[in-house]
Amino acid sequence: MKSSRNNFKDLPGFPKDRKGYNRVRKIFEHYQKIVNQEDYIEQRTKHQCMSCGLPYPRELLDFHHLNPDEKEKSLTASLWGGSNGPPKKTLDEAEKCAILCKNCHALEHMALRNGESILDDQDAYIRYRDRRATRYASLADWWEEFSQRGKNISTSV
Repeated sequence: MKSSRNNFKDLPGFPKDRKGYNRVRKIFEHYQKIVNQEDYIEQRTKHQCMSCGLPYPRELLDFHHLNPDEKEKSLTASLWGGSNGPPKKTLDEAEKCAILCKNCHALEHMALRNGESILDDQDAYIRYRDRRATRYASLADWWEEFSQRGKNISTSV
């Protein structure tokens, strides 16, 4: 996944002194890390969220670890290497993740707190997207289960 955009010495006006060279090299390496991350996202999902399926720019996509116990590190732009491409360890870590838009990433964490996942359950995705952050499709479903437990609810104020 090595990018063809990696020869910064051919840029017009490239500084010849050491200080200018180091400054440009650092800027280029940071840019190259972002390009490497963007190339990976493009290759894996075509810049689409794996939950809602909508296309987003790289800045609005997050890596969500599917199994938090296997998480070794967060996949920030600084881990994506330089002009030699991303390290194998970073690619292995990225394979453990789903690529989600920021909204779906937040919804997934909300669902996980309730013991669900929007990645596997389309009904759960619709419920959380529509701001019904519960496993019940309606208030009547909740009431039915609650009343079957033999609980008494006081309606007095």
